[in-house]
Amino acid sequence: PSPRPPPLSPTLSSTLAPRGRQRLASGDMFSFAIDRGGTFTDCYARLPDGSVRVLKLLSEDPKNYADAPREAIRRVIAEYTGEAMPREAPVDT
Repeated sequence: PSPRPPPLSPTLSSTLAPRGRQRLASGDMFSFAIDRGGTFTDCYARLPDGSVRVLKLLSEDPKNYADAPREAIRRVIAEYTGEAMPREAPVDT
C-alpha cells in the first residue's frame, strides 16, 4: 500500500520555502488536487521531491489571471523550478 499523504494544514504553504532552480529529470512528476469553489480555489500539490505545497487563490480574479486552477499549477511549477512561466503559456501535461 502507498503511504497516506500528510493532512492539509492551513499554515503549510507559508512554512515551505521556495526551492528555486530544481532540475526536473525524466519521470519527475507533480501531482495536483484542485477544488474550485465559488469564492476560492484550493490547490494541493505534491512536488517531485515528495514535499507538499498548498495554495488558495480567488476563483475569479480577471485582473491577475484568467483561470485559477491553471494559475495555481503555473505558480507551483515556477516556484519549484525557479523558471518563469508566462501566464498566457499553456501548461505542459
